[in-house]
Amino acid sequence: MAKKTKLKLGFPGHFKEVAVSLPEGDPLPWDFDADLKVVGQRVPRVDGPDKVSGKARYTFDLRLAGMLHAAVLRCPHPHARLKRIDTSKAKAHPEVRAVLVLEEKEYRFAGAEVAAVAATTLIAARQALGLIEVQYEKLPFVTDPDLARRPGAPKVRVEGNVEVSLQTKRGGVEKAFREADAVVELTIRTPVALHTCLEGHGSLARWEGDLLTVWDSTQAVFDVRDSLARALKHPPENVRIIKDHAGGGFGSKLQMWSHTPIAARLAKLAGAPVRLLLSRHEDFLCTGNRHSSVQTLKLGASRDGTFTAISWKAYGTGGIEGGAETSRAVDGLYRFPNVQVHEENVYTHAGPACPMRAPGHVQGVVALEGAIDMLSEKLGLDPLEVRLKNDLSEIRKAELRLGAERIDWGRRRPSGSDSGTRKRGLGVAGTTWDGSGLPGPEVEVTIGTGGEVTAICGTQDIGTGTRTILAQVVAEELRIGVDAIKLVMSDTDLVPFDFGTAGSRTT
Repeated sequence: MAKKTKLKLGFPGHFKEVAVSLPEGDPLPWDFDADLKVVGQRVPRVDGPDKVSGKARYTFDLRLAGMLHAAVLRCPHPHARLKRIDTSKAKAHPEVRAVLVLEEKEYRFAGAEVAAVAATTLIAARQALGLIEVQYEKLPFVTDPDLARRPGAPKVRVEGNVEVSLQTKRGGVEKAFREADAVVELTIRTPVALHTCLEGHGSLARWEGDLLTVWDSTQAVFDVRDSLARALKHPPENVRIIKDHAGGGFGSKLQMWSHTPIAARLAKLAGAPVRLLLSRHEDFLCTGNRHSSVQTLKLGASRDGTFTAISWKAYGTGGIEGGAETSRAVDGLYRFPNVQVHEENVYTHAGPACPMRAPGHVQGVVALEGAIDMLSEKLGLDPLEVRLKNDLSEIRKAELRLGAERIDWGRRRPSGSDSGTRKRGLGVAGTTWDGSGLPGPEVEVTIGTGGEVTAICGTQDIGTGTRTILAQVVAEELRIGVDAIKLVMSDTDLVPFDFGTAGSRTT
């Protein structure tokens, strides 16, 4: 039976008690003023010595006996159809051990995979790519989202290039704008952004009979396991994914990309381990990016700065992928009684996008906060006070006031008061992220007969200190030192199922 308790949320002087129900058997959460000896204290990172000494192993560092190196031939055209391919010269290369022609016959972005080779050295693998003869039929393409929206633009999808992804309406927006004391409208554009993880994407695959082991730079070992099993039509229980250290992810490593099954298939053909590491150029072409956006916001308010209505029209491109919504910040920060939203995905002949650090919210907050500044100026009101008047959270309002006090907000000068070309000023903005609703990661703690403590967790440490925080929590509960805990993470054969390091649910 669930038990009920109350949690304090906030910070000293600005607490809010919230009633919560806990599953039977769960320990009571720590209260703010709990007497903690390890959590919240300065402790050395548990992976620090390995990282500064070079002992930490990333996918790019791994080498197995007999390992081959792979390289991928990519389509150079944004849109093309394969007419002919001849791999005979590549197969005749003395150092080549496997050649794989991929099943796709039409390519919708420059960088799409056409063929792959595995050879004894990376240089040989790249030489072999140059021996593959390919003829393409170039097809019409469009890479500009504004052009892609026009009638008659080359089609990226049979269904069309424009897809309404989100459409909502609440209250009487038109009437609220007519009755507002001030209305502003602006258009904000944000570009495609690249993840640029310090460690790029890569996989090392090895077969032992029907058992496949892949060392992968990923944020989600179980998703890669299941996706790879589907791609290969292989039982997931015969697929093992291991990820030790990873040099960043930011959302680009939440899914399996095509290089992983390519490495596995080459390893099967060659009968030897195959490592396929993408170059930085390949990372940029085909392992995701942040969606672009074009957002037109219309914001209305009464004379005292109370928001009365907002209209949000936006579109963006993720190349051949959707997911360009930006308006989820509307109900996360401020109170808008009347809302109208229309959002579109625009498909273009470019590589697929993927989540990047609070997907959609970053672009949306840029536009929303800019509109609020414009409205504050039009009303002649302090932009801080306008935000305080409309903020949904009492705790956040207290944080805003505290921040304003710390930076001496009162010394700010009105817009346009600076002369000359160099301007100095103070600004204020809010932000939000609603993606942390997934269940938290499970951790199994075992204590051996000799007193040794092992914490087992399926989530991934992608450089953000998850290992250290996990060890701190266990050390706090057991009243032992952080260095007395052995951590086992990110190995699908050894850890409990986990959704992956995403949505602010790990560190």
